[in-house]
Amino acid sequence: MVSHDILIPTDGRVPDLTESVDVFEMVARTPEEQRTFSLWAWTAQGEICDDLDDARFGPEAGARGLWRIDDFMNDGVMGIYFMEPYDPDRIPVLFVHGIGGFPREFSALIDSLDRERFQAWFYFYPSGFNLGFPPRGGISGHLAALIERLEAKHGFSEMAIVAHSMGGLVARGAILRYHERTQRSDVRLLIAISTPWGGDVRSAHVGDTPVELPLSFRDMNPGSDYLWWIFYDDENRTALKRLPPRTEFQMLFGCRKSSSSAVSDDGTVARASALRMEAQQQARALRGYDDGHAGILRDANAIERVNQLLSERFD
Repeated sequence: MVSHDILIPTDGRVPDLTESVDVFEMVARTPEEQRTFSLWAWTAQGEICDDLDDARFGPEAGARGLWRIDDFMNDGVMGIYFMEPYDPDRIPVLFVHGIGGFPREFSALIDSLDRERFQAWFYFYPSGFNLGFPPRGGISGHLAALIERLEAKHGFSEMAIVAHSMGGLVARGAILRYHERTQRSDVRLLIAISTPWGGDVRSAHVGDTPVELPLSFRDMNPGSDYLWWIFYDDENRTALKRLPPRTEFQMLFGCRKSSSSAVSDDGTVARASALRMEAQQQARALRGYDDGHAGILRDANAIERVNQLLSERFD
């Protein structure tokens, strides 16, 4: 049985058709196409959020963004938010969460910012969505387009991005797309914290699971097209793709040795992935901390380092 929604004009009249119409030729969007369309249906573009304790930005919302993407989109919370009205005299610092993440995770970092010099923004997105291997826009394309729109509206010429976990993969892709579209290098600093640059080996087996997993899991496969695209310009992986010339890249990572394992990582991201050689080759510096994957966002030394990097870059 096939059902179709039919729109009937309010005056009750149906216009005359001048040619035949095959209803079955009117193919509906696939779930992924509908989600791509919905990315822009309810997207915040500089809406003010003055309270990160709002339930919309907490862990439950982050879980919906990973496992229940359609519900998350219907909540109408995705997009870029400002923690206060835009100030042309202060530099935007955009925070980008990781898989299953949420804006409230950045509370300690946001509270530590020098508010005389910087203004805090954050990007909230459905982390189960595809990351955006071209030509698909995906999450990285969505973020790039939002930055472009906000630049056109406010006219800023420099900003920083602080990204955690998979957010670093999203941010790198967005910076590359933004530069390709605009030829601008407005993102002067990218600080990636505990980012799995080499992917997650567990994601290599997503096709073997009895249930359909979020599309971002596939992009986290170490052999995925997305992870190839953000680092290489050619299929042979000989031409390393560089960030825009004005974009300084800094790496922070957690590193704890489990008593039951010889592997030293942060409990979520393997050290080999966090220290992927192609990422190290482009980083201005990297620094490790004795922290777990989420705990590093509350580590006083890591927070101090982030603020030091911001101060030095925008001195």
